Amino acid sequence: MGDSFCLDVHFHILHGLDDGPSTLGESLKITEEAVFEGIDTIGDKITYNSPSEHLC
Repeated sequence: MGDSFCLDVHFHILHGLDDGPSTLGESLKITEEAVFEGIDTIGDKITYNSPSEHLC
């Protein structure tokens, strides 16, 4: 078999946003661990929920 490929589209790496790490240091540690594991590209999507938004 050839090279394998895995795409994680739910990766929380930005600190202080959504349910990501609390600090920049924690974000950097996650990034370092990802590089160590062979990950060379990370994309992130910010989810923003306004307290005044109501879905129902």
